[in-house]
Amino acid sequence: MFKIPTKVLYRQPFAETYTCIEQTAHEPVLLSSYDSIDKHSGFLFAPFALSGDSPIIVIRPDRVEEMPVLKSDDSDADIPAAVVADEDETRNRQCYAEDFRSCHINLLNDKFQKIVLARSCDEMFCCGEVQEERLSSIATTLFHRACRLFPRQFVALVSSPVCGYWLMATPEVLLKLKNREGRSMALAGTMKAESVPTADIENGNVSCWSDKNKEEQQIVARYISDCLSPYVDKLSQSEPHTIVAANVCHLQTDFEFTLKESSSLGKLVAALHPTPAVCGLPKSVTCHHIMANEHCHREYYSGFAGPLNIDDATSLFVSLRCMHIMPDRFRLYAGGGLLRESSEEQEWQETCAKMQAMRKLIIDN
Repeated sequence: MFKIPTKVLYRQPFAETYTCIEQTAHEPVLLSSYDSIDKHSGFLFAPFALSGDSPIIVIRPDRVEEMPVLKSDDSDADIPAAVVADEDETRNRQCYAEDFRSCHINLLNDKFQKIVLARSCDEMFCCGEVQEERLSSIATTLFHRACRLFPRQFVALVSSPVCGYWLMATPEVLLKLKNREGRSMALAGTMKAESVPTADIENGNVSCWSDKNKEEQQIVARYISDCLSPYVDKLSQSEPHTIVAANVCHLQTDFEFTLKESSSLGKLVAALHPTPAVCGLPKSVTCHHIMANEHCHREYYSGFAGPLNIDDATSLFVSLRCMHIMPDRFRLYAGGGLLRESSEEQEWQETCAKMQAMRKLIIDN
């Protein structure tokens, strides 16, 4: 009987090879807190919010192999056609409107400074449910497509009986650390890539960005700086600049630092996650609101993932541009930051643009 393998395929930004980590014995390590992260090595996959159903998963590196990214699809690959039912699309839009109103009223009364509203969309297989063996092949093919289509992003396919199959292509670093030298970033604001002049991307010019996008990015940058300060030395911060992430652009600020001897990776991760780029401010209040009111059950979307303590290095990325691959559907996720001046229709369209990145993997043969 086929069993979902406990393994991960991941490709670092701009790399032409990918790494396969497979756990060949026993079950993956499941953690219920960030405190013990430092004690483990392998590939870490963490949810937006820890729960019994969504623990931190650490896949142990029993077998590690590096291989070239495939230049074209496997000849045996057969990605099933998938559609969103009209009634589901209507329900998705209604749920988003309801969630937006519940968030926006708290922004207007200054209970929230910023909050990130997420949603999901199910693309149902036209052929019905597929066997697990085929699902594994589908997931692997989509991973290689994502590597080819998104060369700038961190691409990972995580599989485990605990979580199933999750694919991501994310531009956002949560934390990188090697020999106590680290870096992080603040990423916020979104525009369609076609709306940003090429010269602005090349020269770091941010004049084309709206005040709303600039304010959103500044909120995240201040948060990252405040979180890092108690745990690090030699903290430096860049000016905001424009980066390309698939079919959209974001504003990014980079941070570099040295981790204090008295600090730990687990403590720093707990301080940073979830950042205002995926949650909001104040952190505890907005996180509670999301968990209690958002129609979308995020699970591992907007958590974080990456190689942990491998060759004395850790690279953790925020799990954005996610797809949960299930036996009868692709579940796509997207979110966007809301401020007082946010418009429901504009925010809905932003989530549509973000979902289009992963949807392109399904329809591009």
